[in-house]
Amino acid sequence: MNNIFITGASGNLGRHLSVELKKRKDFKVVILKRKNNTFRDIKWNLQNTDIDWPEPELKSSYWLIHLAYDWYDRALTKNNKNYNGSIALFDSFCKKFHGGKIIFLSTTVSSEENRSSYSQTKTELTKWINMNNQIILKCGIFVDYPVFGQFNFINFLSSLPIAIIPLKNKFVQLSSREAVKDTVIKIIKSNSRIDNNISCLSAPLTLNSLHKKIAALKGNDNMLVINLPYYLALIFMFVGNMVLKKLRLLEKLNGLKFNKEMQNNLLDDESIDNSIQMNLIKIKHRLYILEANLFFKSFVRTQNYFVTMRFYIGALKRVGARNFFIINLISLIPGKTLKFACYLLLSPLLQRPYIHSYLRSKK
Repeated sequence: MNNIFITGASGNLGRHLSVELKKRKDFKVVILKRKNNTFRDIKWNLQNTDIDWPEPELKSSYWLIHLAYDWYDRALTKNNKNYNGSIALFDSFCKKFHGGKIIFLSTTVSSEENRSSYSQTKTELTKWINMNNQIILKCGIFVDYPVFGQFNFINFLSSLPIAIIPLKNKFVQLSSREAVKDTVIKIIKSNSRIDNNISCLSAPLTLNSLHKKIAALKGNDNMLVINLPYYLALIFMFVGNMVLKKLRLLEKLNGLKFNKEMQNNLLDDESIDNSIQMNLIKIKHRLYILEANLFFKSFVRTQNYFVTMRFYIGALKRVGARNFFIINLISLIPGKTLKFACYLLLSPLLQRPYIHSYLRSKK
């Protein structure tokens, strides 16, 4: 039996991964999270060093998939709770499960040259993983879920006749949640007989090509992409970062500048193109608004008042007043299966029957 512990399961990637892995009979999935809602979950957060692990069993393998990250902590590495909390978690796991393997999700933007808190924290954690013979899984820009920040921004710019972007000839690489899931399963099924540095990335392509690819899929074939010089972009991002700190604009610009290309374990272009197309369908028919409302409402309510209001105002603007009222009414119903059943029954009342349009577009 493969016993798999997952952190960060409330995020977009972690939630998808935990749901998919739970479907497999040869995997026993345990979630490490702030509130242990079921008897199998383990209560844990980045500041908790006392973890109540289950007792190891004979003839079982143990895996820790570490996805958790607190984006609001921008302290230097040694004072950053993402670094200290992750190291404490790794040490605790290795002491409890001798021979257990850690899969650490890293990114192409983390490097010694990129001095942002996020990059330096990821870089230092990568060093620990390498020193202890654990597994690093490198990812890039995720393109198969609408609320990932980079794709959302690129999608917006690709709707314009003219897009002004910094470093338009810089190479980037793409990833998808589905590809990460398939790669993780392959790693676990190989029973650790695999290279310790694995990438889950598309072949490199320029930002210019990526914008034009998405624009073409949206019917915007004649979009013009203009390059914004790096130092001019640096000034804009610095000013924007002072006003909108939560967007981490300066950090993203430096991540793009110091992005490291990987040439091994590349995904095929067809799977990436399919991921982009499906994502655009979700955006077009607002499927992610329903998903966000049904699954993330409890998360939003735990944040501050500003975040909660921004979420609801954004949803109201996107789906319209009648749709917003019906979806919120459905979200009060207990149980996810019952919610979706009610949604399908009430979808004719919506101004746009999202699910029906989505299913028709897939045929």
